[in-house]
Amino acid sequence: MAPAQRAFKHTFQGDPMTTDNPFSPGADPTSPSEDLEPVPMDVQPILERCWQLVLANPGVVLGAIFVPLVPALVIGGLSGVLQVMADTSDDQNMMAFATVARLGLNIVSSLIGVFFSLGTTRVFLNLSHGRPADVGMVIGEGANYLKGLGATILLGLIVFVGLICLIIPGIIAGLGLQFTLYAMLDKDLDPMEALSESWRLTDGYKFTIWLINLVIGLLAIVVTCMTLGVGYLVVLPVLSLTQAVMYHSLKRLQQGV
Repeated sequence: MAPAQRAFKHTFQGDPMTTDNPFSPGADPTSPSEDLEPVPMDVQPILERCWQLVLANPGVVLGAIFVPLVPALVIGGLSGVLQVMADTSDDQNMMAFATVARLGLNIVSSLIGVFFSLGTTRVFLNLSHGRPADVGMVIGEGANYLKGLGATILLGLIVFVGLICLIIPGIIAGLGLQFTLYAMLDKDLDPMEALSESWRLTDGYKFTIWLINLVIGLLAIVVTCMTLGVGYLVVLPVLSLTQAVMYHSLKRLQQGV
């Protein structure tokens, strides 16, 4: 059996140590080993790879998607209660309290969102490269939190300024910097280095990335509409992995740059 076939078989049959308990700590997520060959930067091979990863690791993929929704739903529920209080109360102090509390919850939600975004990125990064991954990694990136928060803030500011400048620069910035967190976790970079690496990886491929995102997004909309929303449950895990798979491919394409 060829090396690539052995790697493919090993990866898509799953790791018995993580299959029995998807919440187990798992292997070292920073391991540089790669068992999967990157796919070409095109819609069909990217979708096929994402689908294979979902079929091989359904519990891990779904866990990485839905675990972060728990705190988001809790905070959203609390925010809804405060909104009702503000709308139904005639007490100005109560209305002011509800408004300030909702603002605080929104800030907390954003901060928590960054934490879980890092964990989800780690899971998808490992899966796309053929490295061991488990749901426990979703809450395992505390050591990188400050770097991730800094990178997220910088990315948001850059895209925001670009959107103000006639929109197109913002779109280009978003395309060029969308792999910032992947680069940061994969190569242990600081925020500025991660932004620079994402921009380097997408050099010459921004239109290709935009086109792939567009086609995959349209396909997702069509499938969701044709199945009256049910298909979105299948489409969502596949869509969630596309960025990680593209990052893996771009690394190979730009390795000589």
